[in-house]
Amino acid sequence: MKTTTKIIIGLITVSYLLPFIGFEIERTTEKVFLDASVRASFKAKEAKAMASYAIYSDQLNTDQYRVMLIPDDKVGGIVVDYPAELVEVSLSKGVLQINKTKRIKELEKNSISYYITEIDSQKDPNEEDSTEDVPTNVTVYIKAPTKTIKTLLANQKAFYMAFGTLDLRDLDLETLDIQKNISLSLRRCTIKNATINIGPQLLTTYKTRINNLTLYTKAYSSISTSIDEQEGTYVNHLVLKAASDIILNHTAYGHIKVEKINTMPLSITLNNIQENAILK
Repeated sequence: MKTTTKIIIGLITVSYLLPFIGFEIERTTEKVFLDASVRASFKAKEAKAMASYAIYSDQLNTDQYRVMLIPDDKVGGIVVDYPAELVEVSLSKGVLQINKTKRIKELEKNSISYYITEIDSQKDPNEEDSTEDVPTNVTVYIKAPTKTIKTLLANQKAFYMAFGTLDLRDLDLETLDIQKNISLSLRRCTIKNATINIGPQLLTTYKTRINNLTLYTKAYSSISTSIDEQEGTYVNHLVLKAASDIILNHTAYGHIKVEKINTMPLSITLNNIQENAILK
């Protein structure tokens, strides 16, 4: 075959393939949006443990991904309401498992960026003014009988969460022992004795009363344990097992004791002092 003939055939081949090559480039660079408002439900009769393996640290802050345990004695078994485009829920050997979807795993495997949002069906998600820079909150709601939730929380090995915030609501507990590197939210809870060791994460309380609270404070890099005592929070006795600085709302505590667990100096800041107080 002559050289001129080869060149002509080559040009014809390239011109034929160009539209497909262009389509592939366009397809892989197109923005991928995952809609948190698309919900699904999963039901199970019972579970002896729960594990959330989903991690979205590149897309969300820890307070934007929540697993919420809601006591409901009217529900038969366990009912999970979850964002179907973000997580998959299954039951394996008695363990309720929350994982990323296969689609997300494939996107991450191919280094394709994706955005978590609530998509407005009236707008083109690929427009320049789309909402990829404003990620939405992602929440997994788990309804179960009060006894089931208490059983899960009572055993450290029965509960695992790799990322996010554990949200506990409307619970009356004799004891609560959380030893996880996750943020924790307590809303409308009454607890007799609590030990909370969540590393350099955030503890949020709202309309929650705790008789005895032992709180460990730790620091990692530029972040440290913090607490946000919102409306209606009251802790009768607080013991700080302190390894980092912390700011406390003075009116939320009856008694405060600090026990240092390292040799480094630290600062305890008391805000909102509204009455006479003995500080030492």
